[in-house]
Amino acid sequence: MMKYLQVILLTCFTASVHAKYIEYDDAAYYPSWLISEECNIFNEYHYPKNITKLLNYPLDAYNKNVCTHLKPLADNDPHKTQKIDYLTHRYNLFSWLKFIALNREITETYEVTQNNLKTCQKEDCPTPVWLHWRDSESVFLQNGEKPQAWDFTKNFDMLVPLSKVEQVSPRNGNNEKAILIDQANNPIYYQSIISPYLFHFIVNKNLYNLDGQIDFAQGKKWACHNNNIDCLNTNTIGYLRCGTGQFKNCNKQQDLTQYTPLKSPGLAVEIKVAWKILTSDDDKSRYIHTQLPVAKMPIGSKRNVETTELLNVGVVGFHINQKTASSGNWVYSTFSHKDNVWGQTPSFYDRYCPTCPINTATSGATKTQVVRLEKIDPITEAVNQFVQHQLAQENSVLQNYKLIGTQFTTDSSEPLTDKNQNYQQTSRAKLTNFAGGSPHPLFLTNETIETFLQQGNTFNTSTKKLTYKSSSCMNCHANAGIAIECNQKTGKPKFAKYTGDFMFIFSEAKWQNKDKYCEPDTQTD
Repeated sequence: MMKYLQVILLTCFTASVHAKYIEYDDAAYYPSWLISEECNIFNEYHYPKNITKLLNYPLDAYNKNVCTHLKPLADNDPHKTQKIDYLTHRYNLFSWLKFIALNREITETYEVTQNNLKTCQKEDCPTPVWLHWRDSESVFLQNGEKPQAWDFTKNFDMLVPLSKVEQVSPRNGNNEKAILIDQANNPIYYQSIISPYLFHFIVNKNLYNLDGQIDFAQGKKWACHNNNIDCLNTNTIGYLRCGTGQFKNCNKQQDLTQYTPLKSPGLAVEIKVAWKILTSDDDKSRYIHTQLPVAKMPIGSKRNVETTELLNVGVVGFHINQKTASSGNWVYSTFSHKDNVWGQTPSFYDRYCPTCPINTATSGATKTQVVRLEKIDPITEAVNQFVQHQLAQENSVLQNYKLIGTQFTTDSSEPLTDKNQNYQQTSRAKLTNFAGGSPHPLFLTNETIETFLQQGNTFNTSTKKLTYKSSSCMNCHANAGIAIECNQKTGKPKFAKYTGDFMFIFSEAKWQNKDKYCEPDTQTD
């Protein structure tokens, strides 16, 4: 296999960061530049020139160890900084590989092409792979019934009209609903998308309704009723059967010619999309866009099918959460559109209103003045510039998106423990390691999905000190749980934290036979 190397120096960030551009003829095999990766922290960073042109692999193929031997990271390690920087670079490559793979064009006959989504002004532009997966509302049905079978050729038509506009509110918020309003005075809509593996996992275990979740919890009562992370676990092995790298086939080129994305084995992948209504002032060609039914209704009203309109919508925020062997608490990758808060006419920032309060929820009454409080890491920016340049050569719309960051585990610590595995219920422990695994970076926030969780300097009443607060994907998702029983006082399901394998989607489930689990006098919705 031919290999060409070109070494350049990245001068736009720091003279100490070297880039090694690598070009391989990968044919239909496991990416060779991942096979040969030695993760030597003193070597130059790898920047594969064919990163936008790899064949369609299962997403976990791109994860290949991600330098797991560099973990765990210890505070007294003299090379901790080099290790964390190297891991950050490698996980950022993984994030871009996933984003590119998910946004390959689909033909009218539902074939996955090797084409990354192109810039397109038409109404009937090609759609990406992920839009032919399933949204959570088509899985967790109102009556708790079993969802329709997975069908890549029909999933798009099963998508439920966009209606979710509320974000998560900060606990010490102003009691206003956390609704993001853009500069065109329209709310941003949110949609959760799940992978084929995750869909079948939910259906096969009857987790699509509250009844099935409670029955499942009874079968693993020792874990599910004790807020134990072992209550529910999706797969970490995946298509390649390649866990930590100790197996021989992990280090061989693997023939993936039999792999078909229409029957993707893969791992658990959950996507959260932030959609903006595209107006006549927006250049559609700059967005991943399509036409979707949108429930346009007054903020706070219940869904009314009669008000649903088919509208042009564009992606402004894109979370990818993936369960992997290298990061059992999932890997969290988040992308933003370049025009969100940057440029001459940002979608979520008025440059002529310097006195407007930032990141403030008003229940949708006013436009939201959005500011990113955390800067993008220079290592991430370097990867962004490299990949965006490659995508620009292809005239791909993906060049208009930037990776904000990738959050991953740095050790195997238990939740709420310190580096010495001592359990702590302090505010610092909750802030830094609520999920376990000592996530890095500590904070990772998408300005269109966790707008109002960017709180900045906050006075801590217990320590009497200022503390910086923002959003951590991993620590937040650790709160996710499945229903374990009916609260007989309220008639509502009780969800146990740590039991949902970092997935909030289980809270969308409805009852199928509530009488079986709740006393008659608690039948309140």
